[in-house]
Amino acid sequence: MKQDVLALALPVFCVVCLLLAPSAVPADVVSVSFQGNGGTLYVGGAGPGNYTSIQDALDDAGDGDVVYVYNGVYRERIRISTSVVLEGEDRNGTVIDGGGTGAVVEIAAGGVVMHHFTVTGGGGDGWDMPAVNVTADDVALTRCVIRDNEHTGVSLLSASDCTISFNSIVNTSYTGVRVGEASASNDISHNRIAGGISGVYVDASGGQMIRNNSISNCSKGIYLEESHGNLVAGNRLSGNMEGIFCSYAVGNTIQANDFVSNVRHARFVKLLRLGFLAPNTWRDNYWDDWLGVGGKIVFGAIYVQTFALIGVFVPWIEVDWRPAAEPHGW
Repeated sequence: MKQDVLALALPVFCVVCLLLAPSAVPADVVSVSFQGNGGTLYVGGAGPGNYTSIQDALDDAGDGDVVYVYNGVYRERIRISTSVVLEGEDRNGTVIDGGGTGAVVEIAAGGVVMHHFTVTGGGGDGWDMPAVNVTADDVALTRCVIRDNEHTGVSLLSASDCTISFNSIVNTSYTGVRVGEASASNDISHNRIAGGISGVYVDASGGQMIRNNSISNCSKGIYLEESHGNLVAGNRLSGNMEGIFCSYAVGNTIQANDFVSNVRHARFVKLLRLGFLAPNTWRDNYWDDWLGVGGKIVFGAIYVQTFALIGVFVPWIEVDWRPAAEPHGW
């Protein structure tokens, strides 16, 4: 009888040991060689089976996997084509350097999450080689440092329902965050953007939420071009040549922003054509040059094309009827 009990107990004991064993093994010595099913693949570190290249790990990963990257400088350009979580050990210590030869990170799959990286060395001979190029929906890029790139920091092209938040995007020559090609409903929030032609540039795209960002030292802090239905709220725009410029962009809501120490806080241009004359809504913004009485006038112009096909700009205004008396202090 005792022998029968032992015979039954031994397999159970072995199964329990197998289940408990992985929790006792440090992460940096785990050898991972499987795909998919929500597993974790490690890059760098001291593990005997860890990858040395981020791209190699991404190539072996399946939907739902986590690719965890230990601190180090990874001199490569990567393409993400499956729905993975790409996680760095530390946003300042885990560096992907593209070497100035193109886009550093290409995200071509929906549902990707990427966080805690420094991305640098984007550029090359193309007109606009972004550091991070997103061409899929439902992508989250958070808590990264995007720095020292020749062209654009983050580009969203035909990409909707994405989240770009809590990033530091600095020292780009063109644009901090670019949104275009009918991208919709993206959340661009809580980023620090400094330097470049524009901090956030939205081209022919609607429904963006541009909120609670700090944007400074740009030619144009926020640039909306032929875009409508966007929310620009709670941003601090300081030290720019222009805080916000609306170029043939109508029907946008611009509220509760702080305009501080810009050469020109805001400007707009419209087209005298049906569908291009709807006003933008300005309210509850803080303007450091507001006189404290009445509304704050935003100067702009309407472009009128004559019969001779030579257009003229007619001065026009929009008004923030409820300016804030004090900075919001986001």
